[in-house]
Amino acid sequence: MFSTSIEDRLVAIIQEHTDLAEEYAKLPLNGGATVEEAAQITKRKSEIKNRIEELRSERQKLFEKWKVVK
Repeated sequence: MFSTSIEDRLVAIIQEHTDLAEEYAKLPLNGGATVEEAAQITKRKSEIKNRIEELRSERQKLFEKWKVVK
């Protein structure tokens, strides 16, 4: 049971990571048409990077637990 919940969470983390990476890839490289748009894009890129880092950390911790359980 514990292993299944870890596996389910790992799958969810991987899916969220994939979704965020796809969103990041679609964002313009050089900001937006206006200063406000550029600021919003820069902010969103930062949010995505931070969340991806959180997901990587959580994934690593869960993977270590999963190895012990398996």
